[in-house]
Amino acid sequence: DYHFQVRYKEGVKNVNADALSRLPRRLPKVDCDSPDQKAVATFAVRDDVPAFNLVVLDQLFSRDELREAQTMDDTLRVVRDRVDSGEPLLKREWRTPELLPYKRIVSSLRVSDGLLVRLVRKDALDPLKAAVVLPPPLREQALDHYHDVTGHFARDKFVGKMQEEVYWPSMHLDGITYLQRCRECQVAGSHPTTRSPLVPVP
Repeated sequence: DYHFQVRYKEGVKNVNADALSRLPRRLPKVDCDSPDQKAVATFAVRDDVPAFNLVVLDQLFSRDELREAQTMDDTLRVVRDRVDSGEPLLKREWRTPELLPYKRIVSSLRVSDGLLVRLVRKDALDPLKAAVVLPPPLREQALDHYHDVTGHFARDKFVGKMQEEVYWPSMHLDGITYLQRCRECQVAGSHPTTRSPLVPVP
């Protein structure tokens, strides 16, 4: 027999908990016969994914547009459907070039309100956020938007802001390439630094 006393400890003080232990527990889909079971199951599924804010993205895409775009994309549709159903992809499926980038992050993928999202956090103690996974047709528009929001000459801020709200496998590289194409960013960063000439010590 074990004798112990449970004591509440605030999350901000529980610094020993690692990031993985803070991930929400995924619950399998269940068939419910009674209204009470349905109510419990609905609450459990909603509790699986943290609430996420699409206020910024609403300036670009509606949730319906995002859902439709994911459905039209063959790769994201497969990943979303498998994540939603809990049916894992086979090893041979993961080997395809289109699906391989999602293999390493599959444990952080969820489906919320019909949208495939990736759970992210900036720091270990920060709350989880859900970044919407964007298909290729929406990515250039997203790059334009976040570049306008963060302004020129702010590479880290530009990429960091995107990582909190959207995701696609090559996003970091695409962001850097985008900034390299921006004339204003290049002009501002191209001024050479003039070093003072060496002066002989008397």
